[in-house]
Amino acid sequence: MDAAWVVVADSARARVFKAESRIGPLTELMALADSQARLHPGDIYTSEQTRRLELGANNYHPGNDYEPPEKPDRVLARRFAKEVASQLRRGALEKRYARLIVAAGPEFLGLLREELDDNTRAKITLELAKDLSKLRADKLRSHLPERL
Repeated sequence: MDAAWVVVADSARARVFKAESRIGPLTELMALADSQARLHPGDIYTSEQTRRLELGANNYHPGNDYEPPEKPDRVLARRFAKEVASQLRRGALEKRYARLIVAAGPEFLGLLREELDDNTRAKITLELAKDLSKLRADKLRSHLPERL
């Protein structure tokens, strides 16, 4: 199949579009959302905080290697990047696309890159460090090369 997938994402929302031909219009295939990303930061527990709660304050003994805690919103963004990467991996394995275009804000783009496997990464033909996730398909198409 010669189709291209276009992924536009931010740390809480991702949309996947498909172009059947190199100059064709985009049609939306799926939308992913991270419902926890809308929580107040004080309501989000990191794995470290959860471990402390599960063990109780008296039984918690941290290891010798200190790592500063990751901010809760970054923990959620990393988790969401893993979910998006999983969907892209599945599409690549099922040969649903030949080329992949990824557009996301610089920070989330970096997180997403870390989660992509080699096979999916090899299909990327263009990366845009821009958050285009809120654009309609016709407006999004104008931000992409004429030929995908």
